[in-house]
Amino acid sequence: MADVPGLDMSLEDAMTTQRSVRRIRPDPVDDALVLRLIELAQKAPTQQNSQAWEFIVVKDPAVKAKLARQNRRMWRLYRPIAAWKARNDPKTQRMNAAVSWSVEHFEETPVFVVACIRGSRVAFPPIVAASTYGSIFPSIQNLLLGARAVGLGANLVTMPLWSNRAARRILGLPWSVTPVAMVPLGWPIGRYGPTTRRPVGDAVSLDRFGNRPWRGHPARSPRTPRLAFVDAADVPWTEVIAQQHGERRVSVHEKFLEWNARRMVVLGRYDPHVVIERHGHASDHLVYVVEGELTIGERRSGPGTLVVLEVGATFGPLVAGPEGALLFETWAGDPRPVPADKAEYHALLAARGIVRLPNPPFTKPATAPRQADDGKDLYS
Repeated sequence: MADVPGLDMSLEDAMTTQRSVRRIRPDPVDDALVLRLIELAQKAPTQQNSQAWEFIVVKDPAVKAKLARQNRRMWRLYRPIAAWKARNDPKTQRMNAAVSWSVEHFEETPVFVVACIRGSRVAFPPIVAASTYGSIFPSIQNLLLGARAVGLGANLVTMPLWSNRAARRILGLPWSVTPVAMVPLGWPIGRYGPTTRRPVGDAVSLDRFGNRPWRGHPARSPRTPRLAFVDAADVPWTEVIAQQHGERRVSVHEKFLEWNARRMVVLGRYDPHVVIERHGHASDHLVYVVEGELTIGERRSGPGTLVVLEVGATFGPLVAGPEGALLFETWAGDPRPVPADKAEYHALLAARGIVRLPNPPFTKPATAPRQADDGKDLYS
């Protein structure tokens, strides 16, 4: 299959920023993208090259509804246990809240990939079970890393499959194929980012368990912190949004001062009266008004105003003042917008006699991660 944008992310970036993303949008995911990720999942090693995986792509609302019932049934049983275990752990409590959200919105997930393996469920002897499941979980990790690279939210789910008999019936699986795990895929509401893990020296023993010669030592020499200087005068303006206001073309132009997998920094030049829809972003976002005026919802924001937009928050609509606006903006990760109210935006354009034009195509800097939705006219 053809290469997919985003899969050029370095392996280290994908691995160090991968996390379980449970809050995802209902927007569709292209079949070609899902198949490409499964194709990469199949590159994982298997026992004696058995290649015994099977993958069920679930999109049918009726099938999702049946799996959702199994998921909710199991979560009702386990939720009190999870709550008790996390009673003194705010971080785990937040994770449990995300799980509850995903359970409540299960049917809205655009696509699930059910990873299965040919053969019956084996529990004894342990080495046989290890070999069996060792032939499917590497492919699931490949799938998760591929999803991370293209910016899809994903995580590993097993609750809908706790009743093996029910899962087989719902998915039409023969007894010779065993469902192992599910991976929901969708464009994230949350974000990927660096994860926190205990030091590697605290988890590694040498020769015998408990012998920890590397405790307290870094696994590798720390990366030399980067120092860089960017002169805005050397960076060209790029048109990213366009509208027709009567006889006048009105735009948003940006200078991409820094754009990589960890952050994005731009200067934004908003033409007078340009209108931007209400939205959030897939990572924390800071906006500083340098010149001009920007009305955000009902609030007028002049020079010196700092707007802090955390993941999950939304602002807008945004309307530039009569002199336009110059903004300094940063994102702490994935900068892609998450539209919040398309109907409101289209009504506002109609009321003002504004015609939305297709977003102008542009070439991203070489350092910017490519995403599967690059070049698609999705945001305004």
